[in-house]
Amino acid sequence: MIEARKVTGRPASIPEWAFGEVFRLRDIGYGCRRIVRSLEEAGVFTTRSSVSRLLNGQPPYSDVASQV
Repeated sequence: MIEARKVTGRPASIPEWAFGEVFRLRDIGYGCRRIVRSLEEAGVFTTRSSVSRLLNGQPPYSDVASQV
């Protein structure tokens, strides 16, 4: 029998489907604040620090940098 992974803590504020967009915007030279504004236009309400943590591969996004 396969056991489900137990997830603890607050969920990440940036959904997985938006990760590629965040990295794409960073590659074209957008800063964290401009990325936040672009995500808000797409319906994702997050903070500058969350975008910064995603780009730097810090928790809760520590396993994302290796996947993207």
